[in-house]
Amino acid sequence: MAGVLVVLLSTAFVMMLNETTVAVALPAIMGEFHVSAATAQWLLTGFMLTMAVVMPTTGWMLERFSTRPVFIVAVAAFLLGTLLAALAPWFGVLLLGRLFQGAGTAVVLPLMMAVTMTLVAASGLLGLARLRNVGTPRRLPLDVVSVVLSVLAFGGLIYGLSSIGQILAGGSAAVVALSVTGVGAVALVLFALRQIRRARPGEVLSAFLTSAGLVGIALVLSLFIRAPRSGSRTEIEG
Repeated sequence: MAGVLVVLLSTAFVMMLNETTVAVALPAIMGEFHVSAATAQWLLTGFMLTMAVVMPTTGWMLERFSTRPVFIVAVAAFLLGTLLAALAPWFGVLLLGRLFQGAGTAVVLPLMMAVTMTLVAASGLLGLARLRNVGTPRRLPLDVVSVVLSVLAFGGLIYGLSSIGQILAGGSAAVVALSVTGVGAVALVLFALRQIRRARPGEVLSAFLTSAGLVGIALVLSLFIRAPRSGSRTEIEG
């Protein structure tokens, strides 16, 4: 059991660390790919949005498939995203890599908690090689409608929050941002009502709030501290 937990905890630690470390590199990324702060922050927003979309389906995955293949696929998705990010020739590829990383992280975190709370047979040092399946797979239907509603809801709301500057400035961009935000709000209400009415709720709404505030603070502080400012040192420090 120790080997399994070591593998899961180590993997989850690296993935959670990867969630926030990009924040301090945003100024350098902005300079390297010649993108604005509003565009660069999608490396964090896209990561969290992908987690918000994929994480509710993890419960279905763990009941539909065995833990070992789910873990391997999640780690493979994370490693693929890391490779894409490392070799990214332009910003779009880097963002795609972050989305893959978010998908892998969204699966590993609930998997770690589920295995930790379940009786796991003893294993050797190489937990992955001797990882025992936990639970029995069952053929459960995936609530595709809820997944689509969650994508529209949280995608629209996050886009609206990241476009506050455009909304305040007015113009056609503000109309688009407000429209997307409105669609997100309506989808969120429909999503919540659907989950309440279902005999077997598939999601816990609070899962979507995980680390959102922490990542937001890290993003703003990293941009503020490293942004060039005019004035004397006394004025800046004061």
